[in-house]
This record gives sequence, C-alpha cells and structure tokens, in this order.
Amino acid sequence: MFEASHLAEALEGLLATPDLSWFVSYPAAMEGLTPEQAAAVPGPRFNSVWEVTLHLTLCQQFALAVLRGEAVEASAFFPEGAWPPVHDPQDAEAWQKAKAGLLAMNHSLAEYVAGLSEVALEHELPAVKMKGYQYILGNLAHNSNHLNEIVSIRHMQGFWLEKT
Repeated sequence: MFEASHLAEALEGLLATPDLSWFVSYPAAMEGLTPEQAAAVPGPRFNSVWEVTLHLTLCQQFALAVLRGEAVEASAFFPEGAWPPVHDPQDAEAWQKAKAGLLAMNHSLAEYVAGLSEVALEHELPAVKMKGYQYILGNLAHNSNHLNEIVSIRHMQGFWLEKT
C-alpha cells in the first residue's frame, strides 16, 4: 500500500494544493477568473478554462469507475462528449460548482487510490488495457497536461498569473 499512498498523494496534492513551490496548481490557476473569463475561448479549436475543468472532472469520474472495476460504457460517461459544454457563461454559481466539483472528484479518486493493494496496482484493468499503476500515472500526466493548458489559455487571453 506504500506505492498506492504515494500515487494518491500525487493525484490530490499536485492538482489541489493551493501553493506549490514549483508549478501552478488548479486552485492557483483559477485565481481571479470570473465566470465569463473562464468560459471564454481564446480562438478556434481551443477550449475554455471552464471546459477544461468539466473535462477533467468527467475524466476523473471515469478513472474512478475504471479503477473500481465497474463496467464502463463511454457513451454513459460522456453523453455530451469528453468536453461538456458550458451552458451559461455568466452563471457564477455554476462556475463555483464546476471548480468545487473537480476538487471533490479528485479527492474521491485519490482516496480510492490510497486504499489499493499492490496486487490491484499490478492488475490489468480490462477497460483500458493497462495495469492499475500505469493508468493512475497516466491520469497524473493528463492532469498536468490540462493544468498547462489552463495557464496557456489564461495567458492567451491576457489574464496573466504572477507565478508560471
């Protein structure tokens, strides 16, 4: 369970810790963004910060189901696609709920991972054809990729972060 606790700590800590010393976490990347700014798309074929938030939440829900060994049907998890739309870019409550939802889902995923045995980490997950630890490491990379995307979107829109 030692490896599982390290993976869980990385899943939650590297996404949710407000002040990391060497890169921008999700809470830090959200600093000062209004719902309208979060919903703004910087150009064709780009996503908005809000869309990335919804995507990450959905992907972590999917990851949790995969790790639990649940039957995962892509159409059930992604009824609007892997990139759910923002329905009302001026809805401050929905924006707060989206941010909180990602952090809560990330916490649930990390909590589940922390309880995995070494056998579970080495077991191949049929839904993704990877061992458990590989899939978790992939989720860490996925989170990092999209955190970078969020910072880049902010910068393209002129909403610079002090620390990047």
